[in-house]
Amino acid sequence: MRQAVYEGPRRIAVADRDDPRLGPGDVLVAVEACGVCGSDVASYVHGHYVEPGQVMGHEAVGRIVGAGTDAGHVAVGGRVAIRPLRACGACWYCRRGETHICGRTAAGSLGYGADGAFADRVLLADDAHGRQLVALDPATPVADAVWAEPLAVALHALDRARLQAGQRALVLGAGPIGLALCAAAAAQGARAEAVEPRAARREAALAVGAAAAVDAAHAGEPSEPVDVVFDASGVPDAIAAGCARLRPGGPLVLVGLGDRPLPPLPADVAVRGAFAFTADDFLRSVRLIEAGTVRLGRAVSHIFALDDTGRAIETAAEDPSAVKVLVTPAPSPSNPTKEPTP
Repeated sequence: MRQAVYEGPRRIAVADRDDPRLGPGDVLVAVEACGVCGSDVASYVHGHYVEPGQVMGHEAVGRIVGAGTDAGHVAVGGRVAIRPLRACGACWYCRRGETHICGRTAAGSLGYGADGAFADRVLLADDAHGRQLVALDPATPVADAVWAEPLAVALHALDRARLQAGQRALVLGAGPIGLALCAAAAAQGARAEAVEPRAARREAALAVGAAAAVDAAHAGEPSEPVDVVFDASGVPDAIAAGCARLRPGGPLVLVGLGDRPLPPLPADVAVRGAFAFTADDFLRSVRLIEAGTVRLGRAVSHIFALDDTGRAIETAAEDPSAVKVLVTPAPSPSNPTKEPTP
């Protein structure tokens, strides 16, 4: 099997490794495509979440090509979306159903403790226990299906905000998570407005369902109050400007991973964190995508072959035209902006 192996900051090499030997509960998936996440960018540039030798990539869709003797919950040949989070199943959080905040999640999750999907095949170890696979309609376009994980993050954040149909939401940052928030809010009957400095991402926000998209330079201008602010930027100035438009007592939901202190906030702002997603959130996400209720594939801007994984992540990090970048084991088209087919 071929894998894009992280060697250190800004260094990835594609290596041929021995095919894994399947244990009784293991499942082997042939990767169709894997999205580049902001955490992949942070890992690639700074080494934040990985060690040398690790394979990144956790936003994946593929087909089952192998299963162990005890993996009776899957069928070889079936198409699946991969839920990357893997919890211990036994701690206090897991017993409460809050598996997404299990303290042992990083150790077994795809692209972190376990080798990820920047590869032509990926092993789901002992999946009979982890149940990380969700059956996917064969007709669902790859470019839509790879959004299952970021859309699940957005759905979890909307639940944390208790967003209702007819309400107004302000989304700070229109990267992939911000776009998923806009699309999820629109699917729920809310009106989402995106704030984003990059023109390409503002255009993408409108394409996936945002009612408006404005440059960050105008975010603090007087306007109608909003019912909830979602931060997907991690930028303190953006958060401060967003809160200036929040109705008194409204929630600020922190979704992005910022590394700077929050700005001073009005006393009546209800600050809520939204981290990752539950298994139910992921299942809802897949079903919304299958039904065509949420169509995020139109925001895919670049597609790279596995051999170009490093360039794919560089593009996501540095190119102003980048919106959503995918890596696929198939050869890249000469113009890497076309939607892949199932």
